Amino acid sequence: MTNQPAVVLALVLMLAGCGSGTPIDDTQNPAPPGHSLTGTKWLLIEVEGQPAIGADGPRAAQLVFDAESHGFNGIGGVNQIFGSYTRNGRELTFGPVASTLMAGPEPLMKQEQAVNRALAATHSFAIDNDVLTLYDETDEPVAQFRGTPIED
Repeated sequence: MTNQPAVVLALVLMLAGCGSGTPIDDTQNPAPPGHSLTGTKWLLIEVEGQPAIGADGPRAAQLVFDAESHGFNGIGGVNQIFGSYTRNGRELTFGPVASTLMAGPEPLMKQEQAVNRALAATHSFAIDNDVLTLYDETDEPVAQFRGTPIED
């Protein structure tokens, strides 16, 4: 008598191995559907262990990544920020950050400096549901952002 569950399992495993031969590229979208690194506006919720200031205001600190140019832009809290990024799987590094040069309230300026330090220290990232976490080289979190759709 044949062990039917074992035969079914063997068939499932064989069929699973019969793909197109093209490896799955999980570096393009490691996030759950709807929340990828690119195509999402990432609003700051925490930087260097401190909650974001002005997270619901018009100058909320945020990042937007562009896959084609490998560039990012956003707001540090007071100034517009922009630059380049390099991504390889879970690894993520930022090029030098450029910004406008406006002055603002001291708490927001300090937060903006912390955002710039966090970007400079970033070596990897993870997306869990709608939260993007940036990690330094010791795998300690340096900033967290909440994803939201980009409005036209």
